[in-house]
Amino acid sequence: MYITVLSLLVAAKVFALADLVVTVGGFSPLSISKCENLTVTATVKNIGNVVAPKSTVFLSIAQNATFSDISYLSQTKVRQLNPNESVVVEFIYPIASTYSASSYYVGIYVDAYGEVLESDEANLYRLSGTFSLANTLTASLKTPYPIIFIHGLASDSDTWNTLTDNIDKTYGWTFGGRMDFCLNADGNKYTANFATDYKDFTALQNNLSVGDYYYVNFSVSATGIFNPDSYATQSNQSAIFKQGRAVRDAIKYVRQKTGADKVILVGHSMGGLASREYLQNPAIWQSDAQHHVAKLFTVGTPHGGSNFSSLGLSVFDKIDEKSEAARDLRYNSGIYTGRYLFGGTETTSSTFNNGDINCNGITGDAIVGLQDKTIPTNIFYTCMIGTGALTGGDGVVAESRANINNYPSILGVVADTFLDPTYSSSETHTKLPQNIRENIKGLDEPYAYNLAYGISLNKLYYGFITQQSLGGLYSTDYDDFKFTVTQRGNLRLRVYNIPVHDFGIDLLNLNQQPMIRTIKSNSRGNIDTTINLNTGSYYLELFGSPNDVSHIYPYAFRADFTPNTAIQDVDNTILTSKIYPNPVTDYATIRFNLPINSDVKIKIYNGLGQEVKRLNLGNLLSGENNIEINTSDMNNGIYIYSIQTEKNLESKQFVIRR
Repeated sequence: MYITVLSLLVAAKVFALADLVVTVGGFSPLSISKCENLTVTATVKNIGNVVAPKSTVFLSIAQNATFSDISYLSQTKVRQLNPNESVVVEFIYPIASTYSASSYYVGIYVDAYGEVLESDEANLYRLSGTFSLANTLTASLKTPYPIIFIHGLASDSDTWNTLTDNIDKTYGWTFGGRMDFCLNADGNKYTANFATDYKDFTALQNNLSVGDYYYVNFSVSATGIFNPDSYATQSNQSAIFKQGRAVRDAIKYVRQKTGADKVILVGHSMGGLASREYLQNPAIWQSDAQHHVAKLFTVGTPHGGSNFSSLGLSVFDKIDEKSEAARDLRYNSGIYTGRYLFGGTETTSSTFNNGDINCNGITGDAIVGLQDKTIPTNIFYTCMIGTGALTGGDGVVAESRANINNYPSILGVVADTFLDPTYSSSETHTKLPQNIRENIKGLDEPYAYNLAYGISLNKLYYGFITQQSLGGLYSTDYDDFKFTVTQRGNLRLRVYNIPVHDFGIDLLNLNQQPMIRTIKSNSRGNIDTTINLNTGSYYLELFGSPNDVSHIYPYAFRADFTPNTAIQDVDNTILTSKIYPNPVTDYATIRFNLPINSDVKIKIYNGLGQEVKRLNLGNLLSGENNIEINTSDMNNGIYIYSIQTEKNLESKQFVIRR
């Protein structure tokens, strides 16, 4: 009897299970070029008899109908589903240039991570039909700004091949071309005259196209030949002064080709100093006297110098330790004098081939060191620091000297830092550009409104939810963008391929006043919402809680605007509010007058525009209101309070100081 009852209980338990299936699906276009977007929609349904908890679905393609050669393109989330309940998921993803021209089946894998206990775990669903991938390539820019990769000492643009090959395959990005610069065109390593040494082959080669990323290459002969073994010409071991001018010209070419307002600079080793040479010398900025750089990401860069000696190590055997670049990397010690980085008078010492740091053909000038020059504060700074070498740091650059926060001290700016202990051999320094996970972290979008990336309306973009910097301000990844509407109308915000369960949208005006209540995905794979907007500029903040793999699966988003002059202006009438005392210690009072009875919320934001406190006050009577707020749990600093009613918004600044 006992066995019979137990068997019935087990059978009942097995029967009471969820079961997720894909009931309807489709995709377009049926014929597609490489790097063009494939749109896939599918309906996921719970045909089981109990609630299915939140789960994950994968978008897959394969040349074989059995999916034996499957490739996972993207993932997105599915909310909790009741029995017989359905939800539509939509993917938008570019097909990478690395795929061969052929026909491909499209598949949806439901419950990809086994988050749901199902009665039938064989949940692969292949959509009927295939799409045809042509051998043509659709050049496009999928991120707000194009990226320029710059290599290091005695190296070349091949430094980035491992990383960008992975990026191409994983994210469907497009390579826009290589920009070649010879920095020792006269062939004389004992002189450093910019007028005769600098030769730009980019315009002559005319080989750039619209793309997501570009290379700068210094390993070039005086005749424009790419030569990875160009030890003799030392173009890739020339003065950082010349490299900074090459960065200037590279930015000019990329902006002309893509139409982008700004670029992102990524420099490995000395390439990071080449970027700083450009940024810290406003006299060489673009023709409109602006630098047009949104972000600088340095990878193993010796911001505080490096006195490393190769000592015959094979991986560094191309370095001439008397070269101009080796000279510029040195910091002051008993052996070296670091004139480029730390200033002083140029010297003709035989330690180096020449001492002409500013490359004007004359030795003996007084040099203002890079560390003493102002660095722009309207740039998002990030650095990757290698920590795995047995000798400390990355084997070439000490950990403290690779931290841009130390060299120079950037007033009002804190750079994100990522520590990479992955490699432990003598080649740690040279391998840092190969780590796709840490490099994608470093390429993450800004989390501060004043550094928000500009986006265009009616255009598709991709973004990342990545794990944040150790010791950073947030564990949540906040990605901030900015756009402008020139007339009243309807803004439709859509997000696809949401790769995490906890994801949301905020839309704010330039005073950081919320235009919508925070929209949370609640484990949905897509968000679609519309709002009426007045003329003006706005911040769009997309945010999510990252995990170990979320950086592999970018989300897609777009802001589509339709003019509609029939929409009435939003009433932003001043509420005549005041906070006192100001500065605040542990408590303050906000006094404001309401023109009519209103439902009122007060939100408080920190200096980076992130909400730190909210008071839902409910319906208050018209006239004077006094609301006490407790700030004892908030740190010293500058804050903004925002009073919001159905028709009114007002924000003002206050300070907490104890």
